[in-house]
Amino acid sequence: MPLLRGLEVERFVEVGERIWKWNASTNCGGFTGADDTLPERLLKDAAKSGSAEGSVNRLDEMLPEYYQLRGGMRPVCPRGRP
Repeated sequence: MPLLRGLEVERFVEVGERIWKWNASTNCGGFTGADDTLPERLLKDAAKSGSAEGSVNRLDEMLPEYYQLRGGMRPVCPRGRP
């Protein structure tokens, strides 16, 4: 079943993987897991509206789960890069 503009689910997942790998390969300028964060206001201020109204992002809980869902992947630099 086409998911988005004729893309099948498998293709959509493949595109997501390519984006993830591209981001990982371009973000190798000495960044660490500590740099994988959100702007401070998104970590401290509660959402003012919508389904998350009153909630504050719990990035410290969400990131490990996200990496696990990504197959344990963490951004990795290509060989020869910092």
